[in-house]
Amino acid sequence: MSRLLTQAVRNNSEWCDLVARMNGVPTLWTDGVWEAASAMPPAYPRAITLRPGVRSLPDLPPHSGVKDSYADLEEERLELLFEAEWIGLAGPVEGPALGWREVPPREFGAWRLAHGEAEALPPALLEHPDVRVLTLDRPFDGRGGDWSGAILNLAAAAVGISNVFLGDVDEAAAWRGLAHAARAHFGDRPLVGYESGDALRPALLAGFPALGPLRVWLTPR
Repeated sequence: MSRLLTQAVRNNSEWCDLVARMNGVPTLWTDGVWEAASAMPPAYPRAITLRPGVRSLPDLPPHSGVKDSYADLEEERLELLFEAEWIGLAGPVEGPALGWREVPPREFGAWRLAHGEAEALPPALLEHPDVRVLTLDRPFDGRGGDWSGAILNLAAAAVGISNVFLGDVDEAAAWRGLAHAARAHFGDRPLVGYESGDALRPALLAGFPALGPLRVWLTPR
């Protein structure tokens, strides 16, 4: 198991923990599982496995999300929501890159609207020292039709790239630009994240190697 994969899992867990706390949700860290003590906002898990080989989960309410970080849970009662791939980059990125800028408070509402699943992200996120909310470096027309965005978060000695949504742009160049932006904001640290489906391909094309699979499950209704 690579150090980069371990950092990717931990960084993402800390990001979910930050989102939970910003929404007033208490959390619990154990040896093998991160758990939210009450309901999480949409699109965020209620529990995350933190190491391989976890075989027992907390007693979770029906239809709770479980992030199976190493894709090795053996829970017949769980319903598979989606599969994804951890990605990471420790070296340089080469090739055409698009520029990114921080989202100012006056544009954050439109950014959230364009994101589509950002109810959990409060304006206070813009002030967090270890978080950067980004959009492509181009004039904003106020309509959000060609809006692109992403979030960087510093945790576990790595920079997590998450909440990526892209308009009609060169997607691989956008990912290369995110690598440059992450290093501009947080220095020469490893970059980590995960993507699934069609969203994974541009990250791979941009030079982010795949690190290993993860799965997201739902507990029975």
